[in-house]
Amino acid sequence: MVHQRDGTAIISGMDVGDFRQMKAWIGLTSSEADQLRLVGPRLQASFPGVVELFYRTLLKDPEAKAVFRDDAQLRRVQDLLNTWIQELFEGHYDEAYFEKRSKIGRTHVRVDLPQRFIFTAMSLIRTELTQLIQALDLPDSLGAIEALHKLLDLELAIMLETYRESYVDKVREADRIIMQRQLDEVQHMATIGQLAASLAHEIKNPLAGISGAVQVISSEMEDSHPHRQIMKEILQQIDRLDSAVDDLLIYARPKPPELRQADVGQVIRNCLNVLRGDPSLQTLTVKCEGADHHLDATIDSVQMEQVISNLVLNAAQACNSDGQITVALAATDDKLMIRVQDNGEGMSEETRKRALEPFFTTKAKGTGLGLSICAHIVQAHRGSLQITSTPGVGTLVEICLPRRPHATGETRSVI
Repeated sequence: MVHQRDGTAIISGMDVGDFRQMKAWIGLTSSEADQLRLVGPRLQASFPGVVELFYRTLLKDPEAKAVFRDDAQLRRVQDLLNTWIQELFEGHYDEAYFEKRSKIGRTHVRVDLPQRFIFTAMSLIRTELTQLIQALDLPDSLGAIEALHKLLDLELAIMLETYRESYVDKVREADRIIMQRQLDEVQHMATIGQLAASLAHEIKNPLAGISGAVQVISSEMEDSHPHRQIMKEILQQIDRLDSAVDDLLIYARPKPPELRQADVGQVIRNCLNVLRGDPSLQTLTVKCEGADHHLDATIDSVQMEQVISNLVLNAAQACNSDGQITVALAATDDKLMIRVQDNGEGMSEETRKRALEPFFTTKAKGTGLGLSICAHIVQAHRGSLQITSTPGVGTLVEICLPRRPHATGETRSVI
């Protein structure tokens, strides 16, 4: 990958300026480059042996061996390694050299050669070439060896940089996918919001008119009129439709919570008192634990009552006629926990994972938005909602809320 930054070529994530700086830090001088250039011809006959030893060692590892498709490819990379070693001793370590080495590193990344093999390969080549230089009995063999080690350190840095670039690209791609999903979700929500506004106009107003007309007709009927029960059923169905549209509006255009100090125990007690007359709870045992204590938190009481009400009614629908629901409240210095537990039919793992998805429901009735709305409200309070469930045993929904706003002096929170 080659692009520009401030007019300078950037190759493999490390630009030419970085390369020069690293060469200066390592201390590879022009005289040392000349030493390597002079010793190269005397070593050239030994390079094929270094290559053969390298690949014989490498291919002992099954993971490394799997990188090569066939013998023809293996011969090609052996020739490339021989050329690579020869170029170590050419004495020209400029920008063109850097670009060529970077391309080799990117090839390693492309064929999925594990990064650890770069370290072991460089170590083996360093050892073999060092021994070859020592065998020449040069006047300054130590100087030539030191120059070789500096160059191999530079080579290793370039190779590792190509792997770093690959990892960065993968992270960026993962981030891009996440951002795209979030953007898609926002666009999806905007579409739902437009649909909800249209439904509010096209359905809610006519429903109100139909409901009013049915109530007028019903009021003119005698109590014994055979159609009076039908009128009652029509009104109930109208209420169901109106409630479904309300759920869609709440989900698509959530209202930011108006955060105020409140006694959460009182909020729970108020909610359960309102639900006491609900038909779905008449045969069930509803227990309340911890709500008698004064436990304050900064919340939107109306929205939190809606969450608790939805969870209790969901629990009731999952229970048999003699089931039990427990609403429990507890707190620490900085957090508050609300638990709604039932001994109903429970959920499979697949259902539990999808329970918070909008429009997902296993019920014959309902929009599938109840739990999604609960999750949105809790998230707007900077809290978390978790579901634990076992088929045939029951379900536990745990809500964790901060007792105070996150920002100093914050009185309102927006989604």
